[in-house]
Amino acid sequence: MKQKRAIILCTVLLLLLTVIPRAGADTAKAENLTGKCSFDFGEYREAAGRMLTIGNGYQQFDPHTGFSFSWEDLTDARLCILWREFPKDVQVLQYDAEDRLLQSDALPYMFETVLPLCPDARKAVVRTGDSRMRITWCAVFGPGELPAPFLAWKEPPTHLDYLLISTHPDDDVLFLGSVVPVYGMVLCFRVKTCR
Repeated sequence: MKQKRAIILCTVLLLLLTVIPRAGADTAKAENLTGKCSFDFGEYREAAGRMLTIGNGYQQFDPHTGFSFSWEDLTDARLCILWREFPKDVQVLQYDAEDRLLQSDALPYMFETVLPLCPDARKAVVRTGDSRMRITWCAVFGPGELPAPFLAWKEPPTHLDYLLISTHPDDDVLFLGSVVPVYGMVLCFRVKTCR
């Protein structure tokens, strides 16, 4: 009787896996809106050829310099920057059509940056502080799935039930693969029984 139930359950699960669409399968690719923006690189005349297309090296900006770009009307646009090296003190300033400062962001310490542009902004300035910045690729994308290597980073959670750290790309699956199902079920069971 137990074997019969197990076979039926496995069959139902397999059928569900074939019917349920995979997450992200229908996600539209983000449109590259870089061509709809006007870039001003100041004295860095070669910057457009190095930064606005992928695979052409990188552009280095000296301390207390940077670039700006403006646009007429973009909705749900995101500034995406791929860094040659981690930026130390870089800011993005966003201005409206009357040059009023709307938002100032200190960029996080990551190899790529994805920053949503304010709906009312019409100009953004990316500038360095006391250190240089090196940019491999700069682009503006609309809504949808970003191309590699950009990831839509989310804020880290404020509370964790458990954390897995591995030193090799597949060690978490090979050696710690049962941690998530086992402890996830235990936590789920505790929550349900406590209520």
